[in-house]
Amino acid sequence: MMLEAKIEKDNIQSEKFIALNDIGIARAPCSRILRYKIFVNDNFVDLYSADGLVISSPTGSTAYSLSAGGPIVSPNVEALIITPICSHTLHSRSIVISSNDVVRIETCINDIEVMLSVDGQHGYKLESSDVVTIKKSQHYASLIKLKQRNFFEVLREKISEKWN
Repeated sequence: MMLEAKIEKDNIQSEKFIALNDIGIARAPCSRILRYKIFVNDNFVDLYSADGLVISSPTGSTAYSLSAGGPIVSPNVEALIITPICSHTLHSRSIVISSNDVVRIETCINDIEVMLSVDGQHGYKLESSDVVTIKKSQHYASLIKLKQRNFFEVLREKISEKWN
């Protein structure tokens, strides 16, 4: 499953991105804390105060989202994971939602530099009126397995390497 992110400037789509792992929105170094309004299917979820936010696919759940404290989600599950980065409130935690849901993020930017990143590769500077919408992409990635290992075997190896 892949993700699609759209950026709207003044209600007009300006950019569109496709990601395998995650879409991150974060403040530039030495900037103040960001505030984000999060909506799922146009329903207000919460106002987050954090260094950033990661929306990940199940494949990306073991990448940036995991580093930010998010859950590990099996790649067989189609879901989106919303994970705040270094949240400044105790109640702000990761949320796992259906892959059919649409996430809308409105950043409360004043004089803070905010960047959107796609799989940690492509960066895009957000402006104060920009709205980011993220949903499941119609595109799927086809991956080649070089070894016959299952997800949990790979996960055990990754976690063992990092924590032993």
